[in-house]
Amino acid sequence: MILLRHWKMILGLMAIFGTGVGTGGVGVIVLLHRVFTSPVATQRWVDDRMLELDRKLNLSTEQKSRIRPIVQNAAQRFQAIGGETFEKIMATAEQAQADVAKELTPEQQVEFRKLRPKVMNALRDLSQREISVKGAGRHGASPPRPEMDGADKPQP
Repeated sequence: MILLRHWKMILGLMAIFGTGVGTGGVGVIVLLHRVFTSPVATQRWVDDRMLELDRKLNLSTEQKSRIRPIVQNAAQRFQAIGGETFEKIMATAEQAQADVAKELTPEQQVEFRKLRPKVMNALRDLSQREISVKGAGRHGASPPRPEMDGADKPQP
């Protein structure tokens, strides 16, 4: 009964918290979108692949000039696929969250909104794991991670 006396303050605090969660969710979405569509990461990935090929295969200058466009084209296609896939994942997640929220009581919805950042992180991790597992199964190695730059990679 004492809680009902302070319902305006409780409602206000819940609104502030919900706004923070929403802002954090939007921030995560924007960050992930930048990571998957960044041309700098794509160019860095192409440069790293070319260095790796050159180091392992000792490519001639002529070979490098013919191979680089092939690698660049593949990187652009990877980027397009990643962007489309990420958008589909986010749309599916939004729809699923809206559908689940319809089934919850107002009190449960407040708690459910708090789970959003965890859900977004889990989706990102699941996407990366699926890409890595499927890539390793086909080629024996995990695919490159576009968000990594040269400083983040372990040195041989």
